[in-house]
Amino acid sequence: MCYGDGDLRRPFALVQVNMTELKKWAAGAGIAGTDEELCQNKEARKAVLDSLMAAAKGKLGKNEGLVAVGLSPGTGPAEGAPSETSPWSAENGCRTASGKLDRKGIQKAHPAMMEELKAAAA
Repeated sequence: MCYGDGDLRRPFALVQVNMTELKKWAAGAGIAGTDEELCQNKEARKAVLDSLMAAAKGKLGKNEGLVAVGLSPGTGPAEGAPSETSPWSAENGCRTASGKLDRKGIQKAHPAMMEELKAAAA
């Protein structure tokens, strides 16, 4: 989920990672930890940011590129109140019934990460 507003110099993104792929990357980089620790790892965040920016190269203006990313493991419970580890699902309010991202639900589930990323993008 990309996020930007008039108070930010550039947008940032919250990414629900594929933990299998993140663990493969971590093993290759010699990094160990729980799912949550890997998602908080600065090197992992930089690798995801670099990957996203490489995919967008030549398609975005200078001020449209992401300044930071936050990673969510999506390994928590899918139902009930969403948490920072929950998958983004319609059952917990992070997706609509048609499967689209519900930005307000995701922002509500990740308050600390939103503040951290807003500070990085300001």
